[in-house]
Amino acid sequence: MNIEQSEKLLKMVGGVVPSARSKISAAIMESTAAMDARSASSDAAREDFRLFSEGERQLFRRFSVEKSTGTDGRPAYTPVEDRGRDVAETTRIAHAARLVLDRWEIWQHRKAAAERASAETEKWTFLSELSQWLADNRGTKFKPVKPPAATLTKGQHHQDAIHELRARIDDIEARSAAMESAPAPVDDLIGRMNAAIDANAARNEPAMYFSKRFGSPVNVGEATDHASSDVHRLAFEAWALSDILKAEAAKKIRAAHPGGGVSDFERAAELSALAADKLALERLEEAHIIAAAEVGQVIGRRRDADPRAILEIE
Repeated sequence: MNIEQSEKLLKMVGGVVPSARSKISAAIMESTAAMDARSASSDAAREDFRLFSEGERQLFRRFSVEKSTGTDGRPAYTPVEDRGRDVAETTRIAHAARLVLDRWEIWQHRKAAAERASAETEKWTFLSELSQWLADNRGTKFKPVKPPAATLTKGQHHQDAIHELRARIDDIEARSAAMESAPAPVDDLIGRMNAAIDANAARNEPAMYFSKRFGSPVNVGEATDHASSDVHRLAFEAWALSDILKAEAAKKIRAAHPGGGVSDFERAAELSALAADKLALERLEEAHIIAAAEVGQVIGRRRDADPRAILEIE
């Protein structure tokens, strides 16, 4: 986050729950330090790559060598066969190739350090999500919530507790996804289909002209205007065949249905219970993150962590 975004976030947090402002401020400072470290390590890795590449180009300009790559990714430089080459020349080639390989190894170390620094910044991606959530809920009144106690079992560390909590959170998310995609009972589905067909039939119900002396007493699509004829015919069929459509579609639904099913009420109740369980676990997760910070251990928050748990509000 840049300075403007950080100040905006702190202002929103201060307006919602002032007690969380210091925690978010500390997170922003840690985030800034992590991004600075990522930038510096990336610059160093790019410079080492430049030095390696330049050294390799010089090797190819000075000597006749072939490049290959080993299974471990390391480059190898082999002199092109030349019966006239003396021992001194071979030694010079080996020495020059060794210098290039040294630069390659330094680049690998720098690149690994840059990757670690980049991974470290992931601990603070939750700040952007938190900022967006606060913006989306601007004007909402929240109440502070007392966080749960971050107790540990014998020999357990906060990192261990958080690992277990996140496994349980993942399980709840999987159960929620399964509940979302569970089929509705077959009778419920047929009931919804019947209601849709009935509504369509009602919209298309034609007027009846009982005193009409010629032609159909209802418009069945017999007009000479083809466009008008098609429209009226389809409307008439939707109305006249509604009972047949319901019966035939019901047969197909029953034949294809996997069995069982969850009603809308049951689905909503289960999803609500799972959401409540997940939030309780996330509040405990946040409590352990804070407790770990108090003993000098920085544990990153998940990007999709519930803002209510982070801010300790409801």
